[in-house]
Amino acid sequence: MGILYEEGSRRYLDALSTYMRRRIKQGAQADVTSVKHIPSALALRQRPSIPNERATVGTTTETFNVLRLIFSRLGSPVCPNGHRVAPSLDIAEAMSKSGEEMGQITCPTCGVKFYVPSAEDFAFNSDGACQECGGTGKVRQLDDSKLIADPNLSIEDGAVASWSLPGRNFMP
Repeated sequence: MGILYEEGSRRYLDALSTYMRRRIKQGAQADVTSVKHIPSALALRQRPSIPNERATVGTTTETFNVLRLIFSRLGSPVCPNGHRVAPSLDIAEAMSKSGEEMGQITCPTCGVKFYVPSAEDFAFNSDGACQECGGTGKVRQLDDSKLIADPNLSIEDGAVASWSLPGRNFMP
């Protein structure tokens, strides 16, 4: 993010007059050959980042929002009968409707009505995320051998391994 911020700042300052550039402190030059397709306003929209394992350059710079919108409007949805529908204005118009009709189109091949994916369907938190990892790329599983130190012990005698770690004060 530091490189993107520095490049965004540089582009923003380059758009100002020479008089203004002299009065504003110039930041460090980004240590890269080139940065393309990132808006100069990126330097102005910096906000404290919230730690998230799904955060990427696309989500932090909000480029991902634009990509989701493009995929939902310009993609080629497939009807329930397997026919691919070419991108058209009908899809964009269907997404602008409200209520039950929002996102519903008719397949030009077989005539069946179906819903095309919306921009939200391409989000990490939607139903489209991997069922096994939840979209994080990491599968979390509990290891019973690390939870229960000795299955022959009772809870009072220290069966739960993590309850006996130093600094823990659990009341069984």
